[in-house]
Amino acid sequence: MIIYYNFSIKVIVTAGSDKLEFCKTIGADACISFNYKDKEDDFIERVNRETGANKGVDVVLSSLLIEYMARNHACVKQGGTVIKINGCWMLPKDTRASTPQAKKVNSELQANFNIGVAGFRFRNLEERAKVVEEVKKHVWPLIEAGKVKPVVHHRFPFAKAAEAHRLMESGKHFGKILLIPNDRFEN
Repeated sequence: MIIYYNFSIKVIVTAGSDKLEFCKTIGADACISFNYKDKEDDFIERVNRETGANKGVDVVLSSLLIEYMARNHACVKQGGTVIKINGCWMLPKDTRASTPQAKKVNSELQANFNIGVAGFRFRNLEERAKVVEEVKKHVWPLIEAGKVKPVVHHRFPFAKAAEAHRLMESGKHFGKILLIPNDRFEN
């Protein structure tokens, strides 16, 4: 979200109501209260209102459960893209055990869902090199200038990994939870 903010891209966020203020502080233009466990929540109408005349958004980055894929797709304008973060669950069973070929995975996803999966795993070396060059050109200067920084909620030594997992499972964190090797951990 912080990267998009630096490129003046309008960012609409769905999050639990307890995290909306935090999202505003790191660059969200519009925040929609959403709890994936509450089946009554509906973010489609609000996204359409935020984009004007039911236009929809250019891109949806989603880590929601598969049951929300159709709803994510409904938020995207014609020609837009839905990118499923942590999307390995979508792969055909015969490709889950090995590294799938990019063409096979991408063509199946586009044919069936018109979506993509974030990450390098499904890209060939040439595509990976292009992504790295684009990041170096457009994102790295923002990092060097201090405009883009990771949001770290808490750091734990490896010895307290179970505590870190409990925090993550609670959903009460805002940002990353880091595990640091015990010999490098400083309070």
